[in-house]
Amino acid sequence: MKKINYIYFICLVLILPVMDYLFSLLPFNFAWILLLLVYSLWFVLSVPLIYMYKKNKGVKEGFITYYCMKAEWSVFWIDISHKELAYLCFLNPFKIHYVPLSSVNSAKVAVSYHDKENINHISCCFNINGKACKVRVETSATYSFIKTEPEGRKIIEKTQKFVDILNRDFEIIQ
Repeated sequence: MKKINYIYFICLVLILPVMDYLFSLLPFNFAWILLLLVYSLWFVLSVPLIYMYKKNKGVKEGFITYYCMKAEWSVFWIDISHKELAYLCFLNPFKIHYVPLSSVNSAKVAVSYHDKENINHISCCFNINGKACKVRVETSATYSFIKTEPEGRKIIEKTQKFVDILNRDFEIIQ
C-alpha cells in the first residue's frame, strides 16, 4: 500500500532552491513575486485539491461500490462482485490503487483507550500481500477525546463492518 508519493514531494521541495537561484541572477521584477506567490499556493493547496478531485471523481468504470470507508487520510472502496479493494491516500492523491481482495487478510479493529470513558484513536489493521497496513479511522483532537458511548461505539461498529467485509469468504456470496 503506497501511502506517500515521495517523488512528487521531493520535486516540489527542490523547486524552491531553483527559484531562489533564478531570483538571484535576474534583476528584481514584480513578476517574480507573483511567481513565488503561485508556487506557494501550489505547494500548500495542490495535494488537498488533487485528493478531493480524485475522491469525488470516484473509482474506475465497472467498479461496483459495495462499501465505502472514509478514514482520516484515505478512502477505501470495496467491490464484492469483482473482488477488489480500491484505496486513495491523501499523500499519494494521483492514483486510486486497486488490490484483489484475496491479497487482503488478517483485518482487525484496534482501539486505543485513554480510559474507560474516552478513546484516543481507532485504527483498522490488515495485511496486503503480507505487508502490514495500519490506517487511522478516527483520532481525538488535541486535549479532547472521543467519548466511548455513543460516538465511539458508532465509529467502532462502522470500522468493524469494513473489517468483517475484508475477512469474509467471498466464494459464499457468489
